[in-house]
Amino acid sequence: MKKTVRIIVNLLILGMVAWAWALMLGHIGGRGLSRGGWGAMKYFTVLSNLLAGIAAAVWGVCALVKKEGGWPDRLKYVADVSVALTFLVVVVFLGPLFGYGSMFTQHNLFFHLLVPLFSMAEFMLLNETPMGRGDNALAVAPMLIYGAYYVGNAWINGVGKWPATNDWYGFLTWGWGVGVFIFFAIAGITYLAGLALRRINQKIASPKDGKAMAD
Repeated sequence: MKKTVRIIVNLLILGMVAWAWALMLGHIGGRGLSRGGWGAMKYFTVLSNLLAGIAAAVWGVCALVKKEGGWPDRLKYVADVSVALTFLVVVVFLGPLFGYGSMFTQHNLFFHLLVPLFSMAEFMLLNETPMGRGDNALAVAPMLIYGAYYVGNAWINGVGKWPATNDWYGFLTWGWGVGVFIFFAIAGITYLAGLALRRINQKIASPKDGKAMAD
């Protein structure tokens, strides 16, 4: 029963990501992203949701051919932590700054709220593959890769000025030192988000026989 529920939830996640992309690119509703279609690929929000959709599809296919557990669940965990970071940034930083109304409209309703919530809930309540510290560290990798690209791109090509800026999140406004510190701080927050997800999962859904529990 739990497997069936999990397959359905992952199909919902995949469907929401696909729908949000269609809205973002203007294939539905006639309006694309205000800052330009495929150019939105530079945003971590979009990339983390894309990863969540890919992970949901991969997990669903593996579950249907009865190859559960192992790397598909770990891929799901990495994706879930990535969208958890997106959710936290929106709720704690962007929402108060720009207003929650603008954060939860059109495609952003899915990218900022629904996909992260469904992904986190699916992992915490239904995942039965224990995750350990190594998995927790691995879940920070997408953010670190993105951060390295973000800082490296601004360093090589210059910060630039709005709207043609390479510092589209404004993290380098206070200088390179502060900008790099912010990214390391976000890496720490990502790790803690992953830790919280796996601890809750261990208490709720992971096997309790003592043999499969992760550290």
